[in-house]
Amino acid sequence: MAPSILPRSAIDARLESALRGADSGGLALARETVESAADRWYGQLVAGSYGTLADRPDTDRVVSAAATVELIRGYCRLRSELLVQLTDSHPHAFTRDEVAALLAGDYLSTGAYSVLEAADCDCFETVTDALESLSGAFASRYLEGSESPSDRIALVERTAGRIGEAAGVLGARLADADERQIDGLARAGRCFAAARTVRRARDREPGSAMVAVPELRTEGLDERATRRREEGYRALAALPSSADASPLRRFGDAQTDE
Repeated sequence: MAPSILPRSAIDARLESALRGADSGGLALARETVESAADRWYGQLVAGSYGTLADRPDTDRVVSAAATVELIRGYCRLRSELLVQLTDSHPHAFTRDEVAALLAGDYLSTGAYSVLEAADCDCFETVTDALESLSGAFASRYLEGSESPSDRIALVERTAGRIGEAAGVLGARLADADERQIDGLARAGRCFAAARTVRRARDREPGSAMVAVPELRTEGLDERATRRREEGYRALAALPSSADASPLRRFGDAQTDE
């Protein structure tokens, strides 16, 4: 299980409030996707980044930012699976209604902005940049027809890695970090998230993976994940000595898959 910095129940309660209108029709898929996550790893990454720098806890704001990232995580998973289903170029088990999946994804991305308002921070650009990056990554992979193993790995880096980066930035901004600190936590979040998802991508059937990457060759994935994890450690080591990065190091140490 992933390291627990913020009680999962707190993040789930905030998500429940955000998903209150998604109980029927196609929108029920939005709730199902968010609730099916095995953990709240990305939300915990926000909390860990915040706790690395903050002098005192501000749980309400952190919970809202954590829930924001979990909604983006759900959006990414839905879009990823929908595009695999639509292209139908690899074996898969996705049979969802395509319109429902599209609408549910839009609902989650819009909800991310609404939830972030409660965090009372100037972070909307962070969310916008992350969502635009995800759209660009999917467009590059599926609209341009990239098929090489390196392109598939790049998809993991530009999706899961980008959400991890956003989580690091949100936590840092909530803690009133300076640009150097923000850059360090962004890099650590990106590296740890990419490493974790690369390990998960070894599975032939994507299952509950946040990014569906069918037919990804397994050779070299462990080595790549290790390199990315080490890069994350170096980013934390470069933070000022006043920072307590021990919670985030546990994210790098954790070997649990998605």
